[in-house]
Amino acid sequence: MSSAVAAALAAEVFGRAVATRPIDSGGDHHSWWIGDHHVLRWAPDRTTSRRLDREIVLRRWLRRHLRSPVPDAVTDGTWHGRRWVLDERLAGQGLEEGPIHDRTCADLVELLADLRRCPIEEMAAIGLPRLSTPDLHELAEEGLAAHRALGIARHLTPPCDVGVVAREELGQVVLVHADLKGEHLLIDDTGHLTGVLDWSDAGTGDASLDVEGLVVAIGASNAAQVAARASVPADVIERGIFLARCRTALRLDALVNRGEPSGPERLLRHQHDLAWN
Repeated sequence: MSSAVAAALAAEVFGRAVATRPIDSGGDHHSWWIGDHHVLRWAPDRTTSRRLDREIVLRRWLRRHLRSPVPDAVTDGTWHGRRWVLDERLAGQGLEEGPIHDRTCADLVELLADLRRCPIEEMAAIGLPRLSTPDLHELAEEGLAAHRALGIARHLTPPCDVGVVAREELGQVVLVHADLKGEHLLIDDTGHLTGVLDWSDAGTGDASLDVEGLVVAIGASNAAQVAARASVPADVIERGIFLARCRTALRLDALVNRGEPSGPERLLRHQHDLAWN
């Protein structure tokens, strides 16, 4: 979908011409600002089209179960066999752009607690996937290799002995966002959480996957405190911090030593530092 097509689609929805600007970020889908109050997202292939379709259904469900705001779809449809959605634009800025307030942490506690309380038996009807947790011993070896390649002298030890435990049985299965990084968490000037964006990676699994996201958004110490207040078990918190430490090292190594486009180097170094903060 070109910007011209996006503008025409928006004009059809609103019955008038609306200013349309591409959004630089967006990951799996193409996105545009539509005026000052809406966002248009389009999935460019079949796989992301199915994920977007699933996300639209999930967000409608979430609005009945979460106290944290999620985007509301004005309308959605299909263009050339691919799904699109026009969302209301939530107020606020990305969490990575502002300081961490007590209010922010309180709202994140509420978010994690609500996710843990969601009726997991309803997830199958929505079509959410079961998300696996990586083998922690293998991940430790990969993380150590990344640290050596980067010249970082930090030891990585799996937080628990999982040799006799199936990865799928590591913890209670809950609803997880699975990408709770700063750009997907909006806050206002007071630190209040005004939006949780991009539920395309959501699934059911171990809450350590969301602890991992919070670590690279607010730092390991803050994430541990938030998760503990949300009644996340200590071993799950420890596992999430470990995942963040390993995977931030792997992403940084991929960029610096292999030239893989895993993100801006400054951001990746900052996220790796947060994982140890």
